[in-house]
Amino acid sequence: VNLSGTQAKPNVRFDVLKRAIEANQLNIDLIVLNGLEQAISIYGGTRTVGAEYQGTKAPLEEWKPATWQEIFEFWQEAFNLILALLDRGEAQRKKVLSIIGHSIRGFISNNRIEMLDIAIRKVVSINGRYWPEALDSIKHAFEYDSKGMRPEASDALNSWLELLSPVAAELPEKLTILVANPPWEHRKGDDGRYVDVAAENAKALATELSSSIEELLPHLDLLLVGEQK
Repeated sequence: VNLSGTQAKPNVRFDVLKRAIEANQLNIDLIVLNGLEQAISIYGGTRTVGAEYQGTKAPLEEWKPATWQEIFEFWQEAFNLILALLDRGEAQRKKVLSIIGHSIRGFISNNRIEMLDIAIRKVVSINGRYWPEALDSIKHAFEYDSKGMRPEASDALNSWLELLSPVAAELPEKLTILVANPPWEHRKGDDGRYVDVAAENAKALATELSSSIEELLPHLDLLLVGEQK
């Protein structure tokens, strides 16, 4: 959106990415996703050079949005292309989960609730509840941005927390979300000390499973293989 570095309008730039996606190649998909990650970045940047001069002509003027609506449409088109790559392959899926998950806090602050809601619900319908990047982003939004937050933003964050909650999940998903890779979360207790919420959730699940240990045995590999927090 900012410092585009080109005169080309967004529709031309997105058309190039669509043509690249049509190639259906992993290495190209990942390059496209890296570009789209920048497309939805809401953080500013700096540049020490100006527009290009060619001979005696006036300097080239890069594209920049004239209205907020142009920015919103730019972000929406980028989201559409990101979601199109969700089920292309494992590497693409992981990258899409990371990009959208980490964008939640920033777009909530820009009031892009409907855009996020559609994207989050689509991801969960395809990928399931296990989405640590989204959980981290949502919890950070509550922790650092709650002061002055609009009620509709708070309601949306709570609805996404419920959507990603392991309460109604099957045991494999519960083990992954609550034990293997939970979001880092600490909360100040009544005694002034900080409570490790992730640890308490894991202990609660252990207590729940202690009365039916046979249910856990088929899924022990989830607690022994791969990343373990």
